[in-house]
Amino acid sequence: GACAFCCVRRGCLGPPSLTAGDARAMETFAELYRAQDIDIDDEHFSTNTKWFCYCRKQIAAVNPASDWGNLFPGGVHGFLADTAIVINQQMLQLQHRMWSHNGDFAANLPVFIVAQEWRFWAMQKLRHVQTPTSQDKEMIWKRLEWIERARELGRIDLIKLRDTGGWDDSDELSLLVLLRRDIAPKLKRLHDNWETFELQQSFAQQTHDLVSACVHLTRSLCRFLQKVLCQSHLRLGDFDKPVHGTQFLVGQRLADIAEETMLCDPSFPLCYRSKFFSDQHLAEVEEALDRGVGSPIRVVGLQQEDLTKSERELVKDIMGEVSAKGFGLDPAQHLLMVQHCSILFHDISLLIDVVMVIQSLHNFASIGGMLFLSGAVSTEHAQEVMDFVTAALSETQQRVIAVSDIAQSGWSNMRRRRAESPWSSKSPIDNLRLAMNAKADIVKVSQEAIHATRVIKSSVARSVGADQLDPEQELSQEVQYYNKLWRLISKRLGKHPFAIDMLPLDNSSPDITRLIS
Repeated sequence: GACAFCCVRRGCLGPPSLTAGDARAMETFAELYRAQDIDIDDEHFSTNTKWFCYCRKQIAAVNPASDWGNLFPGGVHGFLADTAIVINQQMLQLQHRMWSHNGDFAANLPVFIVAQEWRFWAMQKLRHVQTPTSQDKEMIWKRLEWIERARELGRIDLIKLRDTGGWDDSDELSLLVLLRRDIAPKLKRLHDNWETFELQQSFAQQTHDLVSACVHLTRSLCRFLQKVLCQSHLRLGDFDKPVHGTQFLVGQRLADIAEETMLCDPSFPLCYRSKFFSDQHLAEVEEALDRGVGSPIRVVGLQQEDLTKSERELVKDIMGEVSAKGFGLDPAQHLLMVQHCSILFHDISLLIDVVMVIQSLHNFASIGGMLFLSGAVSTEHAQEVMDFVTAALSETQQRVIAVSDIAQSGWSNMRRRRAESPWSSKSPIDNLRLAMNAKADIVKVSQEAIHATRVIKSSVARSVGADQLDPEQELSQEVQYYNKLWRLISKRLGKHPFAIDMLPLDNSSPDITRLIS
């Protein structure tokens, strides 16, 4: 009895408790938020003390971050959405490492609660910034000042933050390192380029928003495939990082796509345009299409003969890396899921084509001041392009839903059998739940993008004539870029309703006088 009492008293037995250093950190973090005038709940960093077995105080957070495993679904709502998602992912990775070290009690730790607050701010506020206003710029500045103040070495209370777990234990378990090395540079880049964002927002708002939505959708599709097909390890990182070891194929294929297209570059698609329209790249694409690599947009109802040769080869390769048992599926459902995923890999290229098309239309508007300049892009063709975009977005959305339905049924089977794996587990997160978060993003964004295409199509139908065109040479080059792009897309789709020519392509520049008359 005396031994048990001693163990309880010292904390060897019974529930865990916050330390004195943790309690001080709660007060320090609360003061940091107040100093920067960042709104938080009054009890956000409060603690609650109670007695365990009448012999030991147990200190816990009043509002622990116990819902950290709940991800933030929803479509892109603003031009900073990708930065917000990266911040959320990095904070989530830190939380997962802390949870692995401390178990469920990690949700009470001060650093864990701070990471959850940053995730909430990124996904519920930063992601929803629609236009670059002075208030939003100030909001980002407050966060930068918060980071800078937290790094001050002249204050004893900040130095003592090292007494709480996760603040600066190691490079892997350090919120301080994450804020200084990763988060602060991203926010500073946004703050420094704010005037540029303000200028960009003034040009062709509709097409700009549509490009942003389609870029976000393409990245989300890559994240979905990365996670839904991975059985070997938890995929918390992004898809642009090369992978090693087991399940090399899918991860490396996505990393190669990211490297080839510069998809993860913040300036995509602008950074990819010069590479895309280079003579070498155009020749390679033409050669690939001549070999029959292209395929049309297909409905979700799938038959084996609907797959192209390259897609059938990809199915064979993926089947060699993932098992039906690992997905909780029977062989037929397993095969169908992988077949859908092979087409989604083709859809990545299709969505990049969509982005490039809409970006060119956006450039027309920026240069000429009027969406779809008369003659350069006819009203009929512009509406046809919007139909093509709508069809591509709808097909991708429906196929992702089809894969998700199959995967969720397998996940349920594994949970009933209590089977544990990185793909399906009893922990707060696993690959399937991460994939479902990406799926919710895809559905929401595709719906928003489809609505935007309908708005643009309606605007085109109402437009007559064109504004005065001044920079003729710039527009002439843009028209040639666009013409080449559309002919490649038409060739990729083969015999398809959307495979139409915009203008006859020759070596001469368009007659600008004819285009605007």
